[in-house]
Order: sequence, then C-alpha cells, then structure tokens
Amino acid sequence: MEISKKINKRLTRTTSIIIPIFIIIIIILITYGSNKISSFTTASHYRQLTEDVQNYSSILKAVTQQVGADEEIIHFLDHFLTTESIDQKNFLALKNQIALYENILQPITFINTINIVSLPGQYLVSSGTLFEDFDVTKRPWFKEEYLDNYQDPIITSAHKDYTTGKYAISIIKFIYSNHTNTLSGVVILDIFIDDLLDSMDKSFYLGTLKSYLNTGNGMYLSRNGLYTLDEIPTQDTFIYSDTILDNKVDILFAFDKSSLIYSKYVKQVTHTTIVILLSIGCILLFTLTRLMSFIIAPLTNSLDHLKILLKNLEKNNFELELNDEFEQLEFISEALSKSFDKKVQSLIYYDELTGLPNRKMLFKLTTKLIKKEQSFALLFIDLNKFKYINDLFGHTAGDELLISFSRALEDVFADKGIVTRYSGDEFVIIYDRYTCKKDLLDFYNFTVIPTFTKPIYFNQHHAVVEFSAGAAIYPNDATTFDDLIRKSDFIMYHCKKNDPSKGLIFFNPMLYATNLKVEDIKMELKQALSKDEFLIHYQPIVGKDQSIHKIEALLRWRSEKYGFVAPSDFILYAEETGAIISIGYWIIEEICKNFNPLSQTDRPLQISINVSPIQLMDIHFTQTIKKIAEKYSMDFSNLCFEITESVVLDENMVVYDNLHALHNLGITIALDDFGTGYSSFNYLRKYQLDILKIDRIFIQDSSNKYLNIVKNINDIAHLLGMEVIIEGVETKEQFDVLNNMGCDYFQGYYFSHPVTLEELKHLTTKSIPH
Repeated sequence: MEISKKINKRLTRTTSIIIPIFIIIIIILITYGSNKISSFTTASHYRQLTEDVQNYSSILKAVTQQVGADEEIIHFLDHFLTTESIDQKNFLALKNQIALYENILQPITFINTINIVSLPGQYLVSSGTLFEDFDVTKRPWFKEEYLDNYQDPIITSAHKDYTTGKYAISIIKFIYSNHTNTLSGVVILDIFIDDLLDSMDKSFYLGTLKSYLNTGNGMYLSRNGLYTLDEIPTQDTFIYSDTILDNKVDILFAFDKSSLIYSKYVKQVTHTTIVILLSIGCILLFTLTRLMSFIIAPLTNSLDHLKILLKNLEKNNFELELNDEFEQLEFISEALSKSFDKKVQSLIYYDELTGLPNRKMLFKLTTKLIKKEQSFALLFIDLNKFKYINDLFGHTAGDELLISFSRALEDVFADKGIVTRYSGDEFVIIYDRYTCKKDLLDFYNFTVIPTFTKPIYFNQHHAVVEFSAGAAIYPNDATTFDDLIRKSDFIMYHCKKNDPSKGLIFFNPMLYATNLKVEDIKMELKQALSKDEFLIHYQPIVGKDQSIHKIEALLRWRSEKYGFVAPSDFILYAEETGAIISIGYWIIEEICKNFNPLSQTDRPLQISINVSPIQLMDIHFTQTIKKIAEKYSMDFSNLCFEITESVVLDENMVVYDNLHALHNLGITIALDDFGTGYSSFNYLRKYQLDILKIDRIFIQDSSNKYLNIVKNINDIAHLLGMEVIIEGVETKEQFDVLNNMGCDYFQGYYFSHPVTLEELKHLTTKSIPH
C-alpha cells in the first residue's frame, strides 16, 4: 500500500503543474490565433477590394471607349458647333443616347452621369443639362499630353467636379470625327471619390475600414475630409497601399485592428474556441488521470504482493514455496498455449479491429452454403463519406466508428445472418434466412434503416452513419462466391454513385450488361484510332450575307463493332480514359492537312475545333499544336479552338497558361454553349476570349424575353470586343430576327447539316442556297 500512496501523490502533483501550463498555452494560442485571423481577414479583403476596383475600372473604360465611338454622338457634335444651333429635338435624342449607356452603369454607386463636351462649341452636356463656356483646356485635370493619346481612355488625377464641386477622378476619351478629321469632343465619366471610398469602407462588415485617396498635393481624402499622411492613424491598424488605377494614384486601406478583434463575429468564434479547448483539456486531463490510475493500480498491487511474497520466502520453507510457484507457472504455461492456438485461429479468420469474420471466413461460410444448395442473399455494404470522418476526426476515431458500426450490424442481423468485414469500410452480410426479395426488403426498410437513423457514439463523438447497400441472390443472380461478390459490389457501387439514400438495391442484369458495354466501348475507343474508325464532318458558319466565313469540325465514330456511335455516347468515356488526348491531336492534324484546298477561296476561312479540358491540362499542348500547324504551313489565324465553361471555371493554371499561349500564337479562342452553365462575364475578360457562341436554347423559344436575353448578351459581348455566333438557327424567321439584332455569325440546319470534306469543298465555292 505504501507504493500505491507514493504514486498517487506524484500523480496529484503532476496534475497540479500541468493545469496552469495548459491554461497559459490556451491563452497564448487564442491571442496568436486572433492576430492571425485579423491579418488574414484584412489581407483577403484588401485583395478583393483591389480586384473589384480594377474590374470596375476596366468596365468604365470599355463604356467610355464605346461612347466615344458612338456614331449618333459624333454626328451631333459634328453638326452642332454652337449652343445656338442646337434644337430641342436633337438635344433630346442626344440625352436619350447618353441614357442608354448610363443605364449600364446604374449598379455602380460612385458614378452619376456621363458628360459630353464639344471642343469647337465649348459646351458641356451633363445630367440632361446644357452648360455653355466650358473650355476643356482650363479644367484642372487637363494636360497637353492627353491630346497625343486621344485614341484610348485616360484616367485623370484627382480634381473637383465642375457641376457638383465634389472631388472626382475622371475617365476621359477624346472623340475623333472621321468626317472632319479633327477632335470634335470629349467623353468625361466622373468617379466621385467620396462615394468610391464610402462604397469600399462599407464593404468591410467585420470591422472598421477607412480608405484614403492621395489627391496629388500631399493630402489624402477620406469620407471625413482631407488628411496629411502623418494625420492618418497607424497604431493598432493594418495598413495596405496600392496604385490600382492607371493614373498611379495611391489608395490607402486602414483596417482598425481592435474593431475586428472585438467584432461580434470574431468574439463569438474566440469564445467558442476557448470553451472547446478548455472542455477538451479538462476531459483529457480527467481521462488521463483516471486511465493512469486504472493502469497503475494492478501494477502497484502486484508490487505490494511481491513484497509480501518475498518476506514470506525469507521466513518460511523456501523449497516448498518454490515448488508451489512452479506449479502455478506450469498452469500459466498450459493456459498460454491454449490461448495462443485460439489467437492464431482468430488472426486467420477474424478481423483484428472489429472481431468480425474476415474475407477468408466469408469465403468458407459462403462455400458451405453453396455446397448445401441453400438459397441466401449476399448484402454488400459500404459506408458513405467514411474518408471525410477519418480526415475530420482522425484514423483512431474512424476505427472506433467501424467498431461501433459493426456491433450495431451484428445486433440488427443477429438472427438473420452473419456479418463479416470485407475490407476497409466495406461489410458483407450472409443473409441465410432469405425467402424472397419482398421479405428481405421489408426487413431492411423497417428494421435495419430505423436502427441507423439514430446517431452512433464513437470516440467521444456522435454521428448518423449512412451507407449504400447492394444485394445478389444465390442461385438466381450467381452460383459462385466470386460472382456473388462482384455483382453485389457492382449494384452497391451503382447505388452509391447515383442515389446513396435509396436503400437496398438488388442486382439488375440489364444494368450490369449496360455497364459491361460501357467498359467495352472504352476498350474499343483505345483501338479506334489505330483502326482508322474516326472521321470528321464539317458544319458551315455563315455571316450576315449567308456566305461561309467559318467552319466547325465535328468528330464522328463508325465503330467496326457498334456501327455509328453518337458523340454524346463516347466523348465522356474518351475523356475518362485519356484517349481524348491522342484523338484530339489526330483531329487537329487531319484539319491542318486538309485545310489548304478549303482556304483557296475568295474569302478567308476559319475552322473551329472543340478542345476538351483534358487536352488543355497537357503542359505540352501548345507546343504540339505549334509543331502540327508549322508542319502543314497552317496559318494560326485560321484556327479557332472552342472550349466549354467548365474549362475556365476550374481555374487550372496549366489550362490558363495554355489558353494564353494559344492566344499569343494568333489562334482564336471561342466559348461554346454560352448560357447553359454559370455564364459569368468575369471569365470572358480574364481569359481574353474572342468569340462567344450563344446556345440554341435561347432561340428555341421565340418569345421576346429570350430574344432580349440574346440581344443583351450580344451587346455586352461586343462591348468586350468579342464576336458572337448564334447556334441552332433552323428557320428563316430566326435568321432574320437575329440578323437584325446585330449578331455576327450564324450556325444551324437552316444553312447546312454537318457534311463531308468533299461536300464542304463544293459549298465553299458559293453561298448557302435556300
């Protein structure tokens, strides 16, 4: 007992030292974590702000460029050189034209109006009002060098706005008249600085943000007034500075550190973290103490008994006591021998973790039932999202979950069958009480499923365990162990992939045959290229005059085994197997080889080729394309690669680099099926796409709503400098409406079905007949 007391005292002293150290560590971790969260949050918001401002700047410059090229505005400035000559009708027409562009900018809060200035007439049109005696050269933002760069929009330095008196930065574009060959006016688009700063400050809802813009005279403007650089508070503040506009004006972002740390969102996270860490620490300390006591107790008792035994040996007959101990050792040896034999058997036929029969025992039990020709069902069960639990809670917790789940399976199938662990998170149940599918399904739905709707406790966690299950019946579905496993596994995997919550699924021979055919198609695909089974058809793309300007190449497969296979039935599998890479290079080489006869027409032709995301992930893709084109003296400008929205949404750097490299070679990049996915204009700008192909779904319904959508997409694409191709044009009425709308090119059965190369050569010599 003396040894036990000493150990208990040491445990108590150790615990009293560990607790304060643990609390100090928690405080340090919380403080460090709060600072890191604050720094990361402000840096992320700063990057987002700079990206947003740059995006707005690009849009505003594009609009200014478009206004400066507007024929109606140029016409007005050319014909009304003085304010006296302006009549009400033409002035109203000018205001309406300006309003069209102002509507585009309406969502941008720091833009108020678009201003038009006549250089010869020295008058200003702003907010629907005409101002006289407006000399651009006397404006504070004007610089003589601006006149040398009249073709591009210019962002000026900070100045006070002429009409409102507010600080502003202007985006200007000089208007050049092709009729008079002179500068006839200026487009001025004012960015009100206080509104811009207010928009940026309010966007940071986690704390306080104050933005400052350098006005150019050593002063910084904020929502609250003008400050010198020394007057801007820097203590307990995250400061970021950048020149995010073309005019190289500094913008400072000052994030108040204390407002972020003590915001209700961060405080809530911090408090929750403290409670969780303290709770975990207390539980761990308590568990550790109890566990050590539990482990050490037998040891201390044994030591105490050993001391008493040694004292007895010294006082009593040594030989007699020794003989007694040897008898005990012999008994222990025999017990260990029997236990070892059982352990070997257990290791061979039983799972070490769960104690369930393993795969070898499953084979023995199933083979015995097959020999007896007894009907039974084999249920293959696989846990859903088990990897997620392993990653979230750790492998130890995952093991505990498997143990708890196996116990629950044994309980629910106690008198119905034998539960075995097949591998990992897979279990196979020999349901030897099988009579018919209905009885098994009823038992599964009304007994098994309700059992597992309740959370399972494991490793101090609770979770509702979901799983997929497939069943194969002996002898209806298979007559051997391997076939039963393969077919039950197949139907389980099908359930897991398509509808994991569906419940127990029985083996389906038709589904199995379909799957085998898919696998066979994949094998045939790998040999199709060497067997010369692929061919290319071509569909013309016409312009407004219905003459052929572009051609789309379409892959066709005439399989020796399956005959004609539609692209929708094999392209996906070609991508899955990687065969699309070699097929894609073959298509490009065939087109380059056969293009010369097509190009010998009175108009330049461009041929479009669909490119898979898998191809663009090849780091050698661009270099390979370059070699193929140079081999056949193919002009890069005659090539157009069509990509889908999924390519740009993944934001893969290899894909991004390949697209830009192809673009730099002079190859046109088109976005196919626009409108069927996320349809974001942001990636149109980011990836510098040249052509937008609007999907046929927008013209199948001839209602004004869908036609307006097409018109708006067409207008925005043109603003971004892109050409537009309308797919699926099948009638003259559709063509007339879309042509009047200003679309660039058209494709569809109204003009031509996909044709062979020889038919295409004939078509390119004349306009499409109707």
